[in-house]
Amino acid sequence: MKQAIRALSLATKILWILIIFFSITAVYSAANLRISFGEPKTSFSNGIISLSTPLFINNTGFYEITSTNITTHIKDRDNKTISASTTIMPTIPPNHNIQKTHNITLNLKNLTKEFPYLAFNDSVFNIHTFVALRFANVIPIQMSTNATMLWGAPLYNFSIGEISLNHAKKRLIVPLSFENHAFFSVNGTMRLEVYNCENEQISTAEVLIEVTPGSRFENSVEMNVDPSKLTHEGQIHVFFETSMLSFGPIVKSWVVSHG
Repeated sequence: MKQAIRALSLATKILWILIIFFSITAVYSAANLRISFGEPKTSFSNGIISLSTPLFINNTGFYEITSTNITTHIKDRDNKTISASTTIMPTIPPNHNIQKTHNITLNLKNLTKEFPYLAFNDSVFNIHTFVALRFANVIPIQMSTNATMLWGAPLYNFSIGEISLNHAKKRLIVPLSFENHAFFSVNGTMRLEVYNCENEQISTAEVLIEVTPGSRFENSVEMNVDPSKLTHEGQIHVFFETSMLSFGPIVKSWVVSHG
């Protein structure tokens, strides 16, 4: 009986020594873990912005790293999620390092459809990156970073001026203007549809636009119209179709002044 008790006591001491040893080496490994992000690169294709950031993890500890998950959320001013991107890393053995690219994407066409105010208003995006991993499949490690990104509206301060009628030429004259505060060009077409007060379409026009970042668009569009269908007031619908965004209709009521 005494031998059994001695054996159990010895086993308990050995177990505690192993636990203490594991705890110390695990803490050491966690303290010497190196995680860093490289210089991000931005690319554009078919209305999608991709932000590619190199991620480096150097495991100088005694245990392998598993279940590594890097997730980035981009949120708007109202804390609504605009984009979510996740990168899963493979197992990293002790004394090994690994590099992988963490890709964050923004679909501009979907962005301005789901968050219409971003087409016309400058804003700030909040970027939250969360990293989670495990040492030896047991010890969880978590860390996070926060950053902000400025957003410039591609159709900032879009306005439709006073619509006038040129009786001699039977044309409506529609003044339009906006500023491109975005970091991409607004190249494509702008389509206008004019309706009278009885909701009849009385005129249409399509205008090619090429507005570089930081530039202003200002133009008066002349539209042929049948005077017999023209009423004193109505609505104008404006649509944008470009490589980077698809938006519309922008609806505005109008009253004709005689030009």
